[in-house]
Amino acid sequence: MEEKKSKLIVEGRVFEIYDLGQPMNEAFRQLFSSFFSSPVLNFEEFEKATLVFFDSVENDGTLSKLQKASSHDKFFSNFTIMWQWFWNQRRLSDAEYLWELAVKPALDWETKNKNCLIHKGTAFYFWGGTAILNGNLDKGYLLMHQALAEDKRKHSDPTTLPDTPSFVFVTLDYTDPRNTFKEWTLERVKFLEELLNKYQSTYSKHITSEELRSRLLRGHRDISLIILFAYTLARFYNLEKTPPYAQESDFAGQLDTNMLFDIAVIIEALIKTKSGIRCCFKQQAKYFSDRTSLGFSDRPIDQLREVNTYFENDFDLTLRQLLDAPFRFCDSSTVSIPGGRDLAIAYGIRNHGAHNISSVPAIWERFTDLRQSLFNVLFLCIETLYP
Repeated sequence: MEEKKSKLIVEGRVFEIYDLGQPMNEAFRQLFSSFFSSPVLNFEEFEKATLVFFDSVENDGTLSKLQKASSHDKFFSNFTIMWQWFWNQRRLSDAEYLWELAVKPALDWETKNKNCLIHKGTAFYFWGGTAILNGNLDKGYLLMHQALAEDKRKHSDPTTLPDTPSFVFVTLDYTDPRNTFKEWTLERVKFLEELLNKYQSTYSKHITSEELRSRLLRGHRDISLIILFAYTLARFYNLEKTPPYAQESDFAGQLDTNMLFDIAVIIEALIKTKSGIRCCFKQQAKYFSDRTSLGFSDRPIDQLREVNTYFENDFDLTLRQLLDAPFRFCDSSTVSIPGGRDLAIAYGIRNHGAHNISSVPAIWERFTDLRQSLFNVLFLCIETLYP
């Protein structure tokens, strides 16, 4: 069924919006006029019309929950015309402010109408993406998480994540036309593929980028895990663009450790989902090692415990030894293959990051190698446990 549209004429310009009836259509006409031709923005009158509109939708007994959410979607979609205007001029801060204005009456209405909710997925999606491209990853991914949570609530199926623009964005799908920010996404996927290519070469594996994203992101139900991976990947990408001379300090090491720790946490969560073990990372690592032939002996728990002792005694030296040479245990056995060394590094990063705020020189001096080790374990985990 074709959605009903309404044409607005403002200063000779013709805009087509979703027809929301009166007084909402007239309120949008006045809002457009304020943005495009008047230096004065009277948002109070717009808010009044918005509250009346939300009341009418909520009190319409003929509408289902999904239909009410669709009406809310149309309201926020009408803002995309003004957003596009700011976007084309690269006025990203103004574009963000527009979405802040759009969301405000919805939040006010929810405050006055307890236990009633406005579907704000569209607004949070555009606001979040704009914030990300405006350089604020934290704010942007918080909003994108909210967008996905709103979309999930709208579709009311706890077993799946909704196939919406916010989901397309956080799952790094740059081919879907619904991803408004696909060029930004593509650059991060290319960065991920560089890490994947090195993994394939070292491990003689052949998992593709599309398979990886499908198994890790589109095949997983945990919103927080999906968002954390996308967010952390974006942080790694940003750091890659930072001048090297700015990355040679204790503070740089703290930031590095934080990002590496996040990947270790994702690895632990992925293993835990398959193992069913609710214990420490060491037990998860044993489960993973048993299924991947990573070069540990028939007593991986004892060897991981021994590695941990070395880490506790000298974290810096142990990282370097694992990166540079076959690691030798007290019984003279070694972990010589890459998988065993990478898992041991992930284990050390996981424990150190959870209990320390300090860093060591090996973190920032060998950051590229350590990053690759953590991603190697992540890729192997996905390829092995999520076929």
